[in-house]
Amino acid sequence: MAIDKYGYRYGPRYPQTYGVDSTSNAIAVGDVVTEATAGYVKKASAGDRVFGVAMEAATAGSADGDVKVQVDVSPYSVYEYPPDAGSVTVALIHRTMDLGGARSIDIDASADDDVYVENVDTSANTLFVRLVPYFQGVA
Repeated sequence: MAIDKYGYRYGPRYPQTYGVDSTSNAIAVGDVVTEATAGYVKKASAGDRVFGVAMEAATAGSADGDVKVQVDVSPYSVYEYPPDAGSVTVALIHRTMDLGGARSIDIDASADDDVYVENVDTSANTLFVRLVPYFQGVA
């Protein structure tokens, strides 16, 4: 079985099913998703807050929730992604940073700090990260 170049590597997963927002682009397995309309998820873009990682592929329906997707919301799952720009170094280990997109990490941004670096592979230029889901309050 071939391993995905980026995505899930190890650790406990906590799968939950959510409706896909009608404004979302197609979601692939391993894409980070963010909350869109309250209660719905969409494929994340640079600067979005982490909600979880898609465990299955999905397209957007014509209305919010027409399509469902299984999402890993565990803060203990470890994923491997490249930086959106630049090169990784061991100095990034145990640091927090932001998303660079659905399948990349912004190693130069620290506004949201919802990406925690467990380890790096300097040869492959990738980071092994835990994604800390961000849940919004009701107010």
